[in-house]
Amino acid sequence: MNSIELLLIISFGLSLFLMLTGITLLGCSYYYQQKSRLLVSGKRIKNKRKKRQLEAYRFYSQKLLLCGGISDYVMYNQQMTMSKEDQNALVDGYYLTADFEKELQTILEKDIDETKSIQNIQSLGSLMASYSSKKANHLTQQKGQQKFNKYYQTIKELGINATTQSQEMVTNKEILDNYLVDVKKVEGIQKDIFKFYKVDETELEKN
Repeated sequence: MNSIELLLIISFGLSLFLMLTGITLLGCSYYYQQKSRLLVSGKRIKNKRKKRQLEAYRFYSQKLLLCGGISDYVMYNQQMTMSKEDQNALVDGYYLTADFEKELQTILEKDIDETKSIQNIQSLGSLMASYSSKKANHLTQQKGQQKFNKYYQTIKELGINATTQSQEMVTNKEILDNYLVDVKKVEGIQKDIFKFYKVDETELEKN
C-alpha cells in the first residue's frame, strides 16, 4: 500500500468517524429531549403509546446510522475497484493487443501470406477501434477514470491507424516498427492499470 492509498484510507476513516459521531450526538440529543418532555411533575413516563414512539425513534435512528456507514463504505469500495464493464474491456484489450503484436512479429519473419496478414490486422484493428465508444465508469475513483480513459483513447487510435495502414505494415518495415512501438505504449498503460488495481497479470498470461 503506497502513501497516497494510505492517506485516502485515513481521510475516509476520519470523515466516516466524524459523520457517525455527529449523527449519534444528534440522535441522543433528540432522544433525551423527547424523554424530558414526557416527564411531568417528576413522574416517569407512564404513557405506553409515547414510550413506544420514543423507542421506535431510537431504533430507526440506530438503523439510519448503520445504513449511512454501510453506504459510505460501499461508495468508497466502488471507487477503489474496477467496474465490470471496465474489467471486461481491460481483459479484452489485453488479448487484442497481444494478438496484434504477435501478428506484427509474424510479419517480421518474412515468410507470410500477405493477404491473410492484412486481413488479420484489419480484423484486430477494427476490434481495437471499437474502443472509441468506451468511457470509464463514472463511479470509479477519478485517478482510475483517467487511467482507463487514456487506455481507451490509446487503443482506439492504434486500431484506427492499423485498419488504414494494414497493407503498408506488411510491405514497409519502418512502419511496422513504429506500430510495435505503439503497441508497447498501450501495454505500458495496461501495466499501469494492473498496478493501480493490483491485478495479477500472470493469471492473464496463463490463458
